[in-house]
Amino acid sequence: MSGTPKHDGKTRTIPEYAERLRVSTSKIRGWLDDGSLIGVNVASGSSSRPQIVFTAEQQIAFERSRITDAKKQNQGRTRRRRGTASGDRRFTVGGAGEHIEF
Repeated sequence: MSGTPKHDGKTRTIPEYAERLRVSTSKIRGWLDDGSLIGVNVASGSSSRPQIVFTAEQQIAFERSRITDAKKQNQGRTRRRRGTASGDRRFTVGGAGEHIEF
């Protein structure tokens, strides 16, 4: 992967961009609210309902910021083995009055 998302150069509305990313429109609006996605309000007046669109450049910038590197995600993660710190494991078998440890 080159790190550059493939893009068709289209300007998209919130529903169109949500469909492209396969997420809900609420998710897109959440990204707008938290500032991780930038859009352009193309409504005719300040009192009219906002009409947000995303230019190709905005979409590419957002998608680049969301690309993850599998190696980076796995760094620092180690699996812990069950048992004591030294790796010594003890098992107990037996019923009432009978206790065998090995």
